[in-house]
Amino acid sequence: MLEKEERVMAYVIQCAHNDDNAVNKIEGLLELTKNSSFKEQSKIYFYLIKAFDEKQDWKGALNCRERMINEGIEVNDFNLKRIALLMKRNGQEPPFTEPEESLTYYREELKMKDKESPLEISAEQF
Repeated sequence: MLEKEERVMAYVIQCAHNDDNAVNKIEGLLELTKNSSFKEQSKIYFYLIKAFDEKQDWKGALNCRERMINEGIEVNDFNLKRIALLMKRNGQEPPFTEPEESLTYYREELKMKDKESPLEISAEQF
């Protein structure tokens, strides 16, 4: 099972970095993995929020946050900070408390946490 998850995540990462249609492809993968034993939903959401950020789509990123909450998936401080900054760049006030630290701080925090996981997020993926 781990090998399949690694392949899914490799595809998600590739889409997030090299694809103008990343949002649609990543959302499709979320739907395919939603009711399965796939355990890395939060990482797929991480890349979906990144794709929304790259497209300057604050509404999509905010909807992604709501979807995570509704599905019981933790919205970590890195994603909250990314959404808050995206909204502010687009003249919007986030409807949640923005985490105080920088993205760099939360990136380092995630890297330390993910060292325990077999599916690591490397620095260049942020």
